[in-house]
Amino acid sequence: VNEPFILLADEPTGNLDRESAIGVLDILTRINTMGTAVLMATHNYELAQQTGQRIIRIDNGTIVS
Repeated sequence: VNEPFILLADEPTGNLDRESAIGVLDILTRINTMGTAVLMATHNYELAQQTGQRIIRIDNGTIVS
């Protein structure tokens, strides 16, 4: 697939140091700016906030924000 409509990323920064995690976020951001929707699951809320994108928080299967 060369130009996917959506990219699903499940904990792409889970086991990375902070610098590497930011690098991965930069790549995902570039992919998004090229027109691909990026859906990322993460436990690192602070890192997700750095994207400046919409964040949907789910707690125990319920959308909380």
